[in-house]
Amino acid sequence: MASDVVETSSPTRARQYLEWSVVAIGAVAGITVMVSGFGYGLTNVTGVGAGFFPVVAGATIALGAVLWALQLLGAAAAQRREGNRSELDARTPFEGSRVDPPTDTAIGVLVVDGIDEEDDDIALPDRRGILRVAIVAGSLVLAAILLPVLGYLLTMTLLLFSVMTLVSARRWWVALLIAAGVAVISRFVFADLLGTALPHSSITVLRMIGL
Repeated sequence: MASDVVETSSPTRARQYLEWSVVAIGAVAGITVMVSGFGYGLTNVTGVGAGFFPVVAGATIALGAVLWALQLLGAAAAQRREGNRSELDARTPFEGSRVDPPTDTAIGVLVVDGIDEEDDDIALPDRRGILRVAIVAGSLVLAAILLPVLGYLLTMTLLLFSVMTLVSARRWWVALLIAAGVAVISRFVFADLLGTALPHSSITVLRMIGL
């Protein structure tokens, strides 16, 4: 019995560590992107500043990390309540040897418990889903670091390329074409149509060719 408890609790604990690690990475990524966005400025003389969209994206990531943390806390509290209820049921002595047939109430409780367990399994992502979230969060942090060095166009291309190849499992040449196309179109929309001052590369060679 003890070995069964250890075998079932060890993977659960490892998954909890992994989930909380991803939550922490997401929070750090969101805050990092927000801070970098404030550094570029939210407004300029032509309209929206270069830091407006990074601030919005970082705030969204940080909010998602907070909501995920609340979900994990709620799941842990529900698991503790279930454990306390199971322990209480185990301590309740049986009166005589009579076995009562299941009533509608008992059947309803069993059905609801089964639905709750299925909802818990669906609500929390699996290991692959957690890894995908970690890849996206890490890519955003790396993009925030590379943005002032490589500029908007190259950074956005690398960000989309990494996400589509590592998360969506796209072919590398398809991911490269889509990433480059989206980066060019988004730069045209933000810089030319909306007047957003997007950051350029700090490398002289890249700046000379318009990056």
